[in-house]
Amino acid sequence: MAGPPLVSSQDLSMLIGEWTGSLTYLNYTNNEPYTMPANLNITRGKSDHQLTCNNIYPNEPHANNRYAIVLSESGTHLNQEKITSRTELPNGVVQVITESPGMDDNKSALIRQSYHISNDTFTMKKEVQYKLSQGWIRRNEFSYRRKQGG
Repeated sequence: MAGPPLVSSQDLSMLIGEWTGSLTYLNYTNNEPYTMPANLNITRGKSDHQLTCNNIYPNEPHANNRYAIVLSESGTHLNQEKITSRTELPNGVVQVITESPGMDDNKSALIRQSYHISNDTFTMKKEVQYKLSQGWIRRNEFSYRRKQGG
């Protein structure tokens, strides 16, 4: 039997740099998707297992935020969420999926984060599955391309 999927700090190091793109999220009020410009600057954190991320929203600067991406020393958890798969896709893309129990819209849910990482593109997608439900709801998706010349 194979061991748990492992992610390495090398996988994450591909993310260091400046990114431009968009955020699409499902509005809780009307359940309609909304897309807005989003940029991301990623630097090395306090160790090889940590990145510091600065989200920049050109049209909504009050929403700018900063957060960390932290990989466990064992490579089995990302941001304290269990890594359920790591797959190398065509064109050098590494797909990492985590799942963890949590809350969404004040309801218990399984939360799945999907990361697609390459030298040129980066996407993060959050999906939720409510208890007693079979389907997944795409809550938000960040989609970036590496900034050229920066």
